[in-house]
Amino acid sequence: MKLSIHCGLHKTATTSFQTLCDANRALLYDLGVYYPNYDARPQHSYVLWDVQKSGLNALRNFLSQSFAEAKTNCHTVLLSGEDFENCIVDIALALEIETLAIESGFDAVEWVVVTRPVESYIASLYSELSKHSVVLRRGTLERAAKERGCFYISTNRYNYIFVFDFKRFAERFQQHVSRPVIEYSMGEFARGFPGAILLQGLLREEAFTRFSRLAKIDNQIQNESLDSTQIEVNYVSSTFGVGRLRAKRFRLLLAPLIWLRKRDIARRNADHSN
Repeated sequence: MKLSIHCGLHKTATTSFQTLCDANRALLYDLGVYYPNYDARPQHSYVLWDVQKSGLNALRNFLSQSFAEAKTNCHTVLLSGEDFENCIVDIALALEIETLAIESGFDAVEWVVVTRPVESYIASLYSELSKHSVVLRRGTLERAAKERGCFYISTNRYNYIFVFDFKRFAERFQQHVSRPVIEYSMGEFARGFPGAILLQGLLREEAFTRFSRLAKIDNQIQNESLDSTQIEVNYVSSTFGVGRLRAKRFRLLLAPLIWLRKRDIARRNADHSN
């Protein structure tokens, strides 16, 4: 049995794909692909949160349980969690995951990566991180992308590595993992329905046709980016520790700082276009 790990990147329709798989677990199982449940969540990043908190046993137990639950009916176990993106840079973690998978009974491990252009990734991630009580300037992300190709940040939940420039790390990642890495662009991944091209690669032709016909597919966009003002409200609120809800009460006091941050971004954008 194969373990397929969809490891991001972040902000590449991952939430939409995970929502699809979560809503169609039973159908996927009947067709030979097991999308396991972890802690009653729609995706699997949370197992890595537990690994960071308490070690590899959480992952070892999850993989063993997933294999046992899938082996009577399925040829593939599919995990999807954008926080597995860390593995692209943290090769030691990737190899530990592969080792645990083989010990759990899997025959092979494959990695699936979905990429998007660097600038649009930065813009979308900058919006997303504003929701997570971090203090950050967009210029910091842009500089990290240019100089290092990735960005490290710690929140109260997880230590993240965001890979802006996958090509910079792809060869090294490929050299260490056991099978060829499957790479799709975000456009390819979102075509038809989220993750259609990934599932088409996992399911037999007849099974994919049946899934396309019977699956519950929600075409609503998930996790949309915020408008530029709300993004800066969130960051300024985090700076002063007032919280996003309480920030409404302090909007007039915060307004000059929000304006300055937006002006800084506008100037950077103008510099990039010149």
